Amino acid sequence: MAHPKPHAIVIPYPYQGHVTPMINLSIKLASRGFTITFVQTEFIHHFISKAQNLPAADVDIFVEARKSGLDIRYKTISDGFPVEFDRYLNFDEYWESMFWDFPLRVDEILVRTMKDDELPETSPFLLIADTFYTWPATIAKKHNMVNVSLWTEPAIVFSLNYHLELLRQNGHVPYNDLDS
Repeated sequence: MAHPKPHAIVIPYPYQGHVTPMINLSIKLASRGFTITFVQTEFIHHFISKAQNLPAADVDIFVEARKSGLDIRYKTISDGFPVEFDRYLNFDEYWESMFWDFPLRVDEILVRTMKDDELPETSPFLLIADTFYTWPATIAKKHNMVNVSLWTEPAIVFSLNYHLELLRQNGHVPYNDLDS
């Protein structure tokens, strides 16, 4: 009996520098036999459609990958705000919602995806989400899924964040010697 294909549900942090590495990972995993469901916020989807000068309904970032035979599904999810909402001007409100409300929306889309009639009932699911999110492990555990936390930035950024307290203790942060 053949093993069922693993199914990765991929959720990037909604900024371009985070989305692009998740797209690349999704294509790489799909080329290795994974089924991928890539979940993008409606705001980022709209942003991409504006950049391509296309209606949002006509934008599918994985259309060429599917033409080559890769099993990648593309879904959008609300971040809880209308597309016109200024996420930069209202940063605190936006990120509070992304911390508390967005995980509920993610949970709903996970349930719908796992109940998809096109998938074998025995498909193993895993959740791949950006390390910047704090909630994926809780959601993955709830659904008995493997959780993969992907750091999408350069390793030096991770190292700086990891060692920030040590840098502070040794007087390297904040750095105030701007005249030298």
